[in-house]
Amino acid sequence: MHAARFVGALNLLKVLRGDYEHKAAESCVDIAWLILHILRAILYVEASHQISKEVDIIRHQVGELSLLVTSVGQKIPLEVDIFQLVVLENYPETIPMGFFTVSRTLLGPVLGVVLKLRVVNPWLCCCQ
Repeated sequence: MHAARFVGALNLLKVLRGDYEHKAAESCVDIAWLILHILRAILYVEASHQISKEVDIIRHQVGELSLLVTSVGQKIPLEVDIFQLVVLENYPETIPMGFFTVSRTLLGPVLGVVLKLRVVNPWLCCCQ
């Protein structure tokens, strides 16, 4: 709703002030869109990375705990072994639609492609 009003205001600005101001406002909207989606991608990937890091720490600590528990006919070592198996089997990963794993190493190439498509290509087309 707000975006439609904003686009309508941009079209009105185009009619009233000419094409130059409209292009400048359109470029500002494109830059704001780009910054918004880059920040969303960074926040999503960073959260996924922190979750993976915490799970790795928990898995390591459970492994150490299972080594420290003695198995002299007690119930606790069996429960620790079961818990360790459950932790090892349930490893959370962020895999959208099963195509790729979201990680920090994926963020750089994706941002590079988006920047090239949104910034460099239109600039090259205008200069020719």
